[in-house]
Amino acid sequence: LIVLETDFAGACDAAPPELIEDPSQWTLVNQFCFFSGGPINTEEDVYYKADFDGNLIYMLAFLSPSLTPEELYRLNGEDLKSTQAVEEVESIYDLTERDFDDLKLYHLGPCRALPPYILTPHAWTKV
Repeated sequence: LIVLETDFAGACDAAPPELIEDPSQWTLVNQFCFFSGGPINTEEDVYYKADFDGNLIYMLAFLSPSLTPEELYRLNGEDLKSTQAVEEVESIYDLTERDFDDLKLYHLGPCRALPPYILTPHAWTKV
């Protein structure tokens, strides 16, 4: 945090004091989404990994803009009191070809850097 205060004094002055004084307020991030560059919090985020020529690359879970609210939230009045109900909600994170079509729309540059076999659901494993 000392380096942060030295290199980014203005931003640190504007931040809440507890953020600058308490290291437990921070989360170490060492994985980033290949497509967006966004940080992945491995303890909280849903994300996927794929092997690209012997190197792991990561993708943050994203919810397709073409999902309906019913698909997104499973608004069917059921409570999540059974394993099946939880699995149905979790299935929203199962990758489909539609997800990769959306990915190509929003992250064309990174998609062009990958071979076609990586841009399929079977190449990715949910972590």
